[in-house]
Amino acid sequence: MKKIIISITILILMSVSIKGQWQEIPTPNTSINISKESIFIHYNSTLLFSGERLFYKLYCLDNESKQLSNLSKIAYIELIGEKGNKVFKQKIKLENGQGSGDFLISGNIPSDNYKLIGYTHWMQNNVENKFFQGDLSVLNPYQLKQRKFLKAKDSITVSKPKVSTVATFRDMKINLSESSFGQRKKVSFSLVNTSRFEGEFSISIRKKTAFNIFPGITSQNFTDKFLNTNSTKTIKTNQDIYLPELRGEIFSGTLESRDSNVSEKQIALSIPGKNGVIKIISTDKNGDFKFNIGNRYDNDFIYMEVIENKKHNYTFKENNTIPIDLKALKFREFHVYESDKEKVLERSIYNQIENAYQFLKTDSIITQISNFPFHEQYDNVFTLADFNRFSSMEETFVEIIYEARISKDKKGNSVFVILDENLTFNTTYPPLLIFDGLIIQDPNIIINYNANNINTIKIIRDKYYIGTGVYNGVIVFESYKGDYFKKLPSFIINKAKLFKPEDLKEYHKTTYDEENLNARIPDYRKQLYWNPSIKAIEKIKEISFFTSDNKGTYEIKVEGFLKNGKPISIVSEFSVK
Repeated sequence: MKKIIISITILILMSVSIKGQWQEIPTPNTSINISKESIFIHYNSTLLFSGERLFYKLYCLDNESKQLSNLSKIAYIELIGEKGNKVFKQKIKLENGQGSGDFLISGNIPSDNYKLIGYTHWMQNNVENKFFQGDLSVLNPYQLKQRKFLKAKDSITVSKPKVSTVATFRDMKINLSESSFGQRKKVSFSLVNTSRFEGEFSISIRKKTAFNIFPGITSQNFTDKFLNTNSTKTIKTNQDIYLPELRGEIFSGTLESRDSNVSEKQIALSIPGKNGVIKIISTDKNGDFKFNIGNRYDNDFIYMEVIENKKHNYTFKENNTIPIDLKALKFREFHVYESDKEKVLERSIYNQIENAYQFLKTDSIITQISNFPFHEQYDNVFTLADFNRFSSMEETFVEIIYEARISKDKKGNSVFVILDENLTFNTTYPPLLIFDGLIIQDPNIIINYNANNINTIKIIRDKYYIGTGVYNGVIVFESYKGDYFKKLPSFIINKAKLFKPEDLKEYHKTTYDEENLNARIPDYRKQLYWNPSIKAIEKIKEISFFTSDNKGTYEIKVEGFLKNGKPISIVSEFSVK
């Protein structure tokens, strides 16, 4: 039933025009039930010092099935201060309902109590539970002004919140061979899937704090509180609703002009780069437009241009912000007392040492496979270094590029044309011109360019359809530096800053062997291990890591969900001596 409801809903949403990020469905006096979404965030600590890193994993869940949701492909995470100040906001690409990221707590962030919130656009249709909220306190010992965060004298001793330390959780358990390990030693444990259910998990292994802090929300707590309530919402079909980003992130805007019509105008959109995006879309009757960016990209800007001769008469306005009502946030209090001075000092020193050697422990960005639209579709690729070079683009096309040439149209304007098998051509449909991932309308921009700076010219000879446009083939120009788009002034093409999703990372894992066991590089890591992407398919999952020189009690925390939607939350402890 749920799949039918979602399918009908999405068909209705897709069948009508869009105003920004929301949609008014015009059919009166009817209603539909939509399945709700919720976000759960597993993060590594509810107390972080300046110089430490927040690690997090988002789980997007369908409230009805309790399973990971495949509806939204984009989620958002923010850190909000007590005065409503936003410390950071990140966009996370969801794959199978999951996404992850991290954030460095810099020395500019003041000591305070914060809220970590996470949400999707689809969640904004909920009356309640519009976003996940978790508590996070930041202690910045380097700033003199600490507000009410620090207390001069100890108050009456308050017992620490109790946190479960059981190592089993019905369908899954942690098998840890020993309870105590030495410094810089390998630790191995097994995540035992007793019922052999499939599942998705995240694991954090971190030193227990010496401060009196509140525990984080577990997947079990979250399920009991938010997913066992009403799982669908009734929406009247003439009600404004927010669209789910079901094919990727939505970029929307409005075409504006003082003296020209903005209705049903074609717009060329380009995100240059190896993982580039090009699209041609049309505005609606009000000049509004939107398009989905399904794949990852590697440029910070999007370039936009109206496809017509008087394109300079137009400007673009972005409409990509959804307001989030944060008035109901209630912040939990955390204080540091005079007796905590030595604890603060030790932890701060360790953080400074770790950050001084951070260049030896860098994370790596996971390389994405190129998804440029013409990838592996070219009929011919000309690498100009293989030929005698010409500075003139016209000479280059005469002497080297035998499948295309520069000619004149009926008005006497210079144009590129692609030759057919009979070496003839027509100028009714010009070829689509791409230069370093940017759609180029004026061929003179390329014709007047120094061909010595061109690395390759690639040809697609067949008709090419993009948006509502028809092109007689495609010619792709690539310069050596691949950055021609940076040289175009704003009066030629409009550009806007993109809010990019966070890159996928493979987090650094410190290892020791006989050669580096006694290395003089200090190791005071509190966070021994973080892995946001653990799949439990087999019966036993072996996991290993190395301890540091930072002695104390450590926690292994496993959070996640089985494929059937059951939450798993396990905590186990060991010590480093």
